[in-house]
Amino acid sequence: MWREVERESRRFETAVLSTVGDGGPTSLRSVPTADPERRLLVIDDPGDSLAGPASLLYHRHDDRLWKLRSCLIVGRLEHRANECCFVPERFVPGMGVGGPLSYVRFLRKGRRTAARYLERRHLARPQVEWDEIASLLDGAAWADRNVPGTHQA
Repeated sequence: MWREVERESRRFETAVLSTVGDGGPTSLRSVPTADPERRLLVIDDPGDSLAGPASLLYHRHDDRLWKLRSCLIVGRLEHRANECCFVPERFVPGMGVGGPLSYVRFLRKGRRTAARYLERRHLARPQVEWDEIASLLDGAAWADRNVPGTHQA
């Protein structure tokens, strides 16, 4: 697992560090640095982040939300001497991690997760209003073509 953590963490400038405290979940942007000798990530000053269970979400995309690349590292936050350390326990690949098949795996897992969610709550699968979505997209495409300074990608 450490090889994946180290490789992916180096591909991003920042990550979202999430911890849970008495007041509920807290998330903040951080700059983790891989420490291969200790197999952990040193976190820049996280402020009031609590020690304990935590996660690091790495993600990026372009301005149109395409070219998504993401992964989640689950672990625990520890304060050691004068530094804050994130000790990874599990690596969860997201979109774009693991080659083209990662997109298929991500979508299939999402479908299974959604099905379980609905089943546990005895809910029907919601109907998608495709005609309404198509109409909105047509309007957005029209605006993109007719507003100065905008363009289609």
